[in-house]
Amino acid sequence: MCDTRMINNAETLVCEAVNKAFEALRPGAARVTADGLYDKKGNVPLPVATARHFCFRLLHDVYGLPYSAIAQRAGMNAASVIKKVRKVRSMMFTDEIYKAVASFIDEELKINN
Repeated sequence: MCDTRMINNAETLVCEAVNKAFEALRPGAARVTADGLYDKKGNVPLPVATARHFCFRLLHDVYGLPYSAIAQRAGMNAASVIKKVRKVRSMMFTDEIYKAVASFIDEELKINN
C-alpha cells in the first residue's frame, strides 16, 4: 500500500529539520528521533508534537498519502491527523518555530530534487 522506506525517509527529514530549528531557537530542547515519533500519547513535548505535525503535512501534501494511512501509522484517527495538518498550514506563517522548520524542510526537498 504505502512505501515504508519513503515514510521513514520523510520522518527522518522532518526530525532533522525540527532538531535544527529548536537548536537555533531554543537551545537545550529535547531532540526528536524518527524511532520515538509516535511512542508517547497525550501530553508530548513541543519538539515531538511539532515533528509529528510536520510529518503528517509532508506525507499528505508532498507525497500524497491519504489521511487514513497516516493515521494508521501514527496510531491516531484520521480526524486528528486532519486537524494537525490544518494547524501546521496556518501556523507556518505566524509561529517562529514553525517557520524555521518549514524553511529547513523546503531547503532539503529542493536539494534532493
